[in-house]
Amino acid sequence: MFEDCDLISQYTRQQALEDGVLIDLSASYPEECKIYRYPVACTQSVWAIIECAAEKKLGSFKGIVGDLLWMSQKGIIRKLSESTMIFCVILGIKGHNLKVMIGPADDMSPCVTVMLEGED
Repeated sequence: MFEDCDLISQYTRQQALEDGVLIDLSASYPEECKIYRYPVACTQSVWAIIECAAEKKLGSFKGIVGDLLWMSQKGIIRKLSESTMIFCVILGIKGHNLKVMIGPADDMSPCVTVMLEGED
């Protein structure tokens, strides 16, 4: 598509994972991520919510990640497109509207990203 164009810059998913902008959930929680057929990552902001819930002893990291991913499929409150949905997950007494997107990885294979509703 951009073969004849000069790219000004590009920031790949792999770079985002290496920089910690995205957290690779599939690497750390492979069993919980099996709910999806594709690699799963979340943004730093979502990871901060997971960490906060774990620190408050609302569950183990493994349990919280599992619950969050389960709700990403079952707790859909709004479908933005065929590949992007808003879902709600309650951790403790607070509900969080999050967004799950299925899109292309750097090699154009499918991948899943969980983010805050306002993130891209």
